[in-house]
Amino acid sequence: MKNNKTTSNCPLVTVNILTWNRKADLEKLLNILWKQSYHNLEIIVVDNASEDGTAQMIEQCFPEVRLFKLSQNIGIQGWNVGFEKAKGDYVLTLDDDCFPEADSIRKMVGRFQHQPETGIIAFRILDRDTGENWNSMYTPAADAEIEWFTFAGCAVGFRTHLIKQVLFPNIFLYEHELEPSIRILDMGYRIKLCPDIKAYHKMPEISRQSWKSAYYSTRNDLIFAWKCLPFITCLKLSLGIIILHGCIAIKHRRLSAYIRALFYAAKMLPQTISEREVVGESAVKSFKPFIQSKKLFTGIRKRVRTG
Repeated sequence: MKNNKTTSNCPLVTVNILTWNRKADLEKLLNILWKQSYHNLEIIVVDNASEDGTAQMIEQCFPEVRLFKLSQNIGIQGWNVGFEKAKGDYVLTLDDDCFPEADSIRKMVGRFQHQPETGIIAFRILDRDTGENWNSMYTPAADAEIEWFTFAGCAVGFRTHLIKQVLFPNIFLYEHELEPSIRILDMGYRIKLCPDIKAYHKMPEISRQSWKSAYYSTRNDLIFAWKCLPFITCLKLSLGIIILHGCIAIKHRRLSAYIRALFYAAKMLPQTISEREVVGESAVKSFKPFIQSKKLFTGIRKRVRTG
């Protein structure tokens, strides 16, 4: 399966998988990767302190996999372990319950090779059970390749040298796509959403409009704005985030989680400001869909209705 020698036509691709207590899904994913039409793969699994025998299953059934066992669940930061250890020219990041189509990696490599300006390739995400497109701000249902401002973190390709510089932020869960997106855009690269490069993701059994969504999305959107955006844009966006997320939290009866998110974000403000590294105007313009979605009053009705 793995051949560490890089050639011009078949560069090494690192598949970086983060897992936590999904042994059956992960086993299925690893078997699917074995059947990819692209074979020069290095597969890394970062186990976020699973308690269901995940690590033992990998060691017994998939000795070719580079397994990194963490002592505690550190959330999405676990992917950074894989990024830092990656040897490939490109990294495909996958959720443990997200399966690429058989030719997706081959297509991803072809795009990167023919588009030197592209730093991130966002996959089209389809529902595993229905085959329907996950149509959201992060994964719009485009019919042709488009430039976009971000990606869905469950299936995305990076140029390895870029994601090694940026990594994912230390926010545990949700909205981790925002900072690496805007940082890589700020380096002068582009993000391409490619509807012909597909992955199938398992729908969550519990709605994402839980206390976790109300808490982490509110908190992390604010931290992103304070850490990355110019002052005036940051100020306007923060106000929009507070109002819109507050309305959604009220609708879904998640007000307690929302208020805790505001307190935590305020508590972390000194540290966030100390890490502040403002991106340029071009990257801010590329993020217009996200910024517009949080604008005061212009999207409240739609966002509250859809949650």
